[in-house]
Amino acid sequence: MIYIYKNLSKLKLDTYFKLLSNLPKELQEKANEKKTQTDKNIFVFEYHKLKQLLKVDLNAIKYSKRGKPYFEDNERHFSISHSNNLLCIAIEDKNVGVDIERIMQFDELIARQICNDKEYLKIVTAKNKNLEFTKLWVKKESLIKCKAEGFNQDLKTIFERNPTYKFKFFTIKDYVICKCVKCWF
Repeated sequence: MIYIYKNLSKLKLDTYFKLLSNLPKELQEKANEKKTQTDKNIFVFEYHKLKQLLKVDLNAIKYSKRGKPYFEDNERHFSISHSNNLLCIAIEDKNVGVDIERIMQFDELIARQICNDKEYLKIVTAKNKNLEFTKLWVKKESLIKCKAEGFNQDLKTIFERNPTYKFKFFTIKDYVICKCVKCWF
């Protein structure tokens, strides 16, 4: 399941402080480290929603070696992503990764670094290069998040090395979302 929340920059300050006060001290400190009020709003709101959706105690949150949050005693998995003023939370009964991005400008240099020949050709021959470029980016990032890995790997071969993952795309206006889940055959 994917949950989308928008207009988080419009969160009233009194609401922000109420949500902040309900977070564990560690998460309050992380929220206060955010640079902009919009980033702070998104952070406190995402954990408020996680608590509601998963019915968990936020004091029980753990982090993987790469910093992915999880709850040890919860059978449901989640992934969080945000772009500008949109927040996306994916919840599944198996490992999940989600990424949301506003449609990006095609960048030749980045495309050459992250795309294999087939992917690159698909982008440069597409009617909408920006959309294809963004779709590939969110697909790769959702897989990285699903596996709780980092970007320090060969992104050109990431799908060949991970054939048992499935992807679903969604678009909302000028945003692209990709959800990735591990498939058990």
